[in-house]
Amino acid sequence: MTGAAGRTRAPRYKAFQPCVIEIDGSERRAHVLNISMSGALIHVGSPVPPGTHLTLRCGLLSTAGIVAWEQNLRAGIAFEGAIPDARLQGVLGTPLA
Repeated sequence: MTGAAGRTRAPRYKAFQPCVIEIDGSERRAHVLNISMSGALIHVGSPVPPGTHLTLRCGLLSTAGIVAWEQNLRAGIAFEGAIPDARLQGVLGTPLA
């Protein structure tokens, strides 16, 4: 898949998993809607401004990231480092297809 800037995007896997985001020591509940090795789409209860640094915790995954965009209580999170498939399976609970 190719993104808007001509980059190849990592495959995204659909999910609907509860998660916690931590911002400046404060925790918020959210849901992961899709996830890839480089980022996630989450649904949050209140807006999270682009540029916000956070930690996403979902299942066996705990990783740092930054909010790339937010619209209508959905936010795109760019992970600071690539997430291996084995850790993505921990979020999804099933083998990757």
